[in-house]
Amino acid sequence: MGEAAWTFQRAKEFAEKGIVAISIDYRLANNGLSPIEGVDDACAAFAWARSQAKLLEIDTKMVAGYGVSAGGHLVAAAATLPAVNGKAISKNSRPNAILLYSPALNMARDPYFDALMKDKGDPAIYSPSEYISKNLPPTLIIQGEQDSIVFAKDARAFRDAAVKAGVNCKLYVYPNVGHLLTRNIKIQYKDFDSDPADQADAHQKEDDFLKSIGYM
Repeated sequence: MGEAAWTFQRAKEFAEKGIVAISIDYRLANNGLSPIEGVDDACAAFAWARSQAKLLEIDTKMVAGYGVSAGGHLVAAAATLPAVNGKAISKNSRPNAILLYSPALNMARDPYFDALMKDKGDPAIYSPSEYISKNLPPTLIIQGEQDSIVFAKDARAFRDAAVKAGVNCKLYVYPNVGHLLTRNIKIQYKDFDSDPADQADAHQKEDDFLKSIGYM
């Protein structure tokens, strides 16, 4: 489930600070589709933004990806995977920086993702954690310590591997909150109750990260 409108507010905040912000829809893993189509759509969005550079007045070398939860997986996948459905991902279809909020990163050992993939392919092929290298762009990760949907240990492992590869990768883990920084620890797959203070701090860290790499 999901729709572009879920990120409209954050996009508006970025726009108010001078960034061209584009919220995208992507095909969902239902009705015979799998996460593969979502990854393909994310890559297409980066390519489209660059194709509209003159109209949008953007720098094609400064196209960042911002992804929340499953969207975080798609953004990280666009940045790391060598190919989608057997087709190589072009440089034009990749982000130059990524900001990930409660992202799904380790798909190789995720039973839910495995079920979504069905018979469409090996989940590990679509797992960003499998492809960390020096080519990973500057990365920021926001994570809840008590997240039971995507795990803090996977975010730490991703950060550690990225730093080892020489990548500028920042991870901020918030204690006592779960997925999307929810205070509702018992039910994290719906009914999110994001901690306002943690959310505000996370958004400030995102802004600071963008400033540190020259995007704001």
